[in-house]
Amino acid sequence: MEHRIHLIVSNEDPRAISVVALFEALYAEEALAGSPAVLAAEGGERWLKRIGAGLERFGRLVLAEVDGVIVGFAHGALWLPDTHLAGGPMGTITHVYVLPAHRRSGIARAMLLPLNDWFASRHVSRVELSVVAGNGAALEFWRSQGFEVRIHQLMRS
Repeated sequence: MEHRIHLIVSNEDPRAISVVALFEALYAEEALAGSPAVLAAEGGERWLKRIGAGLERFGRLVLAEVDGVIVGFAHGALWLPDTHLAGGPMGTITHVYVLPAHRRSGIARAMLLPLNDWFASRHVSRVELSVVAGNGAALEFWRSQGFEVRIHQLMRS
């Protein structure tokens, strides 16, 4: 199956609403892998509304479509390090999700291309992301993309 990649420049784009269900599915899967993060009521809608105003200025939202159905999304954002740290703007890949039936088809990699281009155009000094400790498949994917574990984050509930 051939996929198409779309950049969403505003949450007014009618395709943007399809991210809500995918966003919620991502959090449900991460919970199974041990993530302590729990979405609030209407968490997907709230997230989309929050990032919508800053799309292409502070963040980029990418969608993947197969046969007219949105099957994945990726979001990256800029952030400035604390003033006591050297370096310029940094990037963070906040979320990447592909429906299980479409995984291992190159869709996630394809969505990363426009994110990486966007980060490069903003001269980011490095790109970071987080992976739930119990999500071995995600860790394997990110390592295949050139990322390596540099920090272990510990939590207590």
